[in-house]
Amino acid sequence: MRLEQRGRLWQREWLIGHLDTRAIDAESFLWFAPSLLALLRRDYNEWQGLPCGNSEQSADMLSVATSLWQAFDAAGAQNQPDAQPVRADVLRLADCLLQRQNPDGGWGWWTGDVSRPLQTAQAVESLLEAASAGLIEFPAANQARGLEALRRYLTSVEEDSDLRVYLLSVLSRSPSGKDLPARVLWSRHEQLSTPSLVHLGMALENIHDLSAEDKQTLISELKGRAAQTASFVWWPSAESKGMLPEGDRYATALALQAFLRWAPGDAMVGKTVDWLLRTTPAEDGRISLSVARVLVALLRSTHLQEQPTEGIVRVAQEGVPILEERVDESNPLGVHEVSLKDLRAGPNWVEILLEGSGPLYFGWSIRYALSDDDPGPARSVDGIAMQRRYLSPDTGQPSNRFDVGQFIQVSLEVTTARKLDYVVVEDFVPPGCGPIVGSVAAKELAHSDLEISPQGDRVSFLLPVVPEGKHVFTYLLRANTPGSSYVWPASTYPIYRPAIWGQSASSQLSIQR
Repeated sequence: MRLEQRGRLWQREWLIGHLDTRAIDAESFLWFAPSLLALLRRDYNEWQGLPCGNSEQSADMLSVATSLWQAFDAAGAQNQPDAQPVRADVLRLADCLLQRQNPDGGWGWWTGDVSRPLQTAQAVESLLEAASAGLIEFPAANQARGLEALRRYLTSVEEDSDLRVYLLSVLSRSPSGKDLPARVLWSRHEQLSTPSLVHLGMALENIHDLSAEDKQTLISELKGRAAQTASFVWWPSAESKGMLPEGDRYATALALQAFLRWAPGDAMVGKTVDWLLRTTPAEDGRISLSVARVLVALLRSTHLQEQPTEGIVRVAQEGVPILEERVDESNPLGVHEVSLKDLRAGPNWVEILLEGSGPLYFGWSIRYALSDDDPGPARSVDGIAMQRRYLSPDTGQPSNRFDVGQFIQVSLEVTTARKLDYVVVEDFVPPGCGPIVGSVAAKELAHSDLEISPQGDRVSFLLPVVPEGKHVFTYLLRANTPGSSYVWPASTYPIYRPAIWGQSASSQLSIQR
């Protein structure tokens, strides 16, 4: 398990953590940096060098890597060793996407998958961003075919207004986008969602059809939709009815990009940055469109003019001083790290004190293991349920006992009350077992290959469509090490509507010699 917290500190901060009462082992550390860029570069470690699992993830990673490199360049840090792997990722991810483009000009989820509007838009957008930054070449033939595919999709996605406006914003980046029907949507901009409002504004500006008065109107409309406290500003988001992500983080990330573009000096900007820092922990080995938009927005905010950070940082745990270091901006990518020890189940408190000027960016992470205790029964939310069983591949019979070297067939039964799009099925790997890549079976349903988390503790695969009803999916494990343990539940959810989800019961599995 992992808990995280991060933020921007001006003087003093108390980090309050609460470990599960069944926590038996905890490893925690605190890191801090005098620049937002250093903190975000450290976040990028979660995905650096990650294989191109699918086209959407590759496009999201390419957008983040491009923005990170541009932030390095603006800070004069592009020649530092920490920057070089990011440059390599830009080239690798762009090549991966170009290789996956279908003959019709579009992109699917993976090689050989049918072309899809959202994945095509993400791929084209990320490649255009990297090319405009001078980091890659987007060959004219590939670009023309991708843009033509997006134009075809404009008519096929009319019922998904958010996706349609997003397609317009991507098309508007090209010289051939001058004739786009973007202006006709401005008359009803008040009815658009927050992400669509921002995408429409960007599209109009890209085709040189957004006046100074329009910009003022757009910023005023965004201010009217914002929720705020004395310290934070964010944009609540209604449940999405289309393919784009729902949730406040996605809407807030797009709103921040709008302010950075049209009102960078507004007082809301700093409070929005603080809210996104507080609410966006890194995700283990996976980057989504929502997380990518947040990171891109934060990276573009690193140029904000702030008082230079300089002073003494003191850290205390349970009131006992454990660190004192001087910080300044002499190294724009410098990160200080301290290990927190002797954490216990229940509340723990850590104090960070900055004596000096400027902001300090910090993060705090706890990883902990739980005692062998059954985590609970199956759960279902909003019409999606799940059941997991372990079967002998030879007999097809259920079993919770296997021998070292034996294959284990994992059966995941998913029942949905209605058709769902872009569904992720995720399962925890039992201790002592190894997943077999290429072993996913879903009968007649299209699906991705098995993806394994960097830690090797979870596997997942994606289904573009799951019809209403009951469906059984399987994959293989190999029993490698003897032992007995509880296995955390498997789960399933639509990637763009994570409020709908199902979870299996936990399981107990024994491997013997």
